[in-house]
Amino acid sequence: MNNTANSQNGSCAFITGAASGIGLSTARLFLEREWSVVLADSDAERGQAAEHELNGTGKVLFVQCDVGRSEDIPRAVAAGIERFGRINVLVNNAALLGPGDLLSSSDADLEHVLAVDLFGPLCVSKYLINHMIKLGEGTIVNVASISCFTGSPNYPAYAASKAGLIGLTRSLARRYARHNVRVNCLCPGSVRDTDLRFRSTKKRYSADEELSLMKKIPIGRTLQPREVAELIFFMASPAAAAMTGSTIVLDGGEMLGL
Repeated sequence: MNNTANSQNGSCAFITGAASGIGLSTARLFLEREWSVVLADSDAERGQAAEHELNGTGKVLFVQCDVGRSEDIPRAVAAGIERFGRINVLVNNAALLGPGDLLSSSDADLEHVLAVDLFGPLCVSKYLINHMIKLGEGTIVNVASISCFTGSPNYPAYAASKAGLIGLTRSLARRYARHNVRVNCLCPGSVRDTDLRFRSTKKRYSADEELSLMKKIPIGRTLQPREVAELIFFMASPAAAAMTGSTIVLDGGEMLGL
């Protein structure tokens, strides 16, 4: 599929967790294909830097939005609609790994992970679906994780939240398909060059950990954020017009090695 075939002039994507990693790569890809993009992220410094980097065309708006705080969401959505007139696509990408060991985790920390990783997508969807119905079209892509299927001994709240996104995806798909609003879920495996682990634990993978992970992945490497972004774009595009309620795994065969 070439850029011309995939461009939709006047269309706009609202991407959460858009200041880095998968979210930023997805924003770049939509912009390359002539979409407008709302970058929603809780990190104002990085979000403003991303807006400055990408805003040569005037098609980018950064809105500071912590999707774990319900009061942030309607303001961010309204700002995007006011700027671009319409939001056709929602990419629910923002996430936290959260605390590791369950037994030593505080209730507040666990609640925060659930708020960002599950309540956030639910709430952002709530505020955008009515707008999409009025437009006569819309697509939501929920970015989950292969931990939906494998579980995560180190991050149980994260895995539980991501598994919940599959139920949310199917529920919204069933309810709103007749309104021409499609909802699908993408479950990536390990992705390189994201700061998800560091933001949650302040730790990066050691060389030994990286090597151990590579040995478990049949293709011999982790995913690039751009590869995930390409699939998100396909799921959001007219090429996937008959797809709703689906859950797709993109993991280089990682689950096969676990």
